[in-house]
Amino acid sequence: MRYSKLYASEAGTILAIEESEGAEALVRDVDLPRVMFAGRSIPAHVAQAYLNEYGGKWMRADGVHTFRASPVKTPKPTADGLAEPTVTMSWKTP
Repeated sequence: MRYSKLYASEAGTILAIEESEGAEALVRDVDLPRVMFAGRSIPAHVAQAYLNEYGGKWMRADGVHTFRASPVKTPKPTADGLAEPTVTMSWKTP
């Protein structure tokens, strides 16, 4: 089974990094956002569920895979040109 570590930006974008040499090489010199799950690795199907829901990038041995956020999480333009409020993840702690 494949495992990945998840990271989240302040904007709620997910970055998943597969535990493999190929994936870790892609982010070797990158400042990573805040770690999720206390830095523990999670199974690939859990990582994919988060990416499908909130969007982001998954660094894997076979390259970078990009996911768009669920349509429910994406703002929709209204008739007056403003963005409709949507449900978003809040990463800030009180």
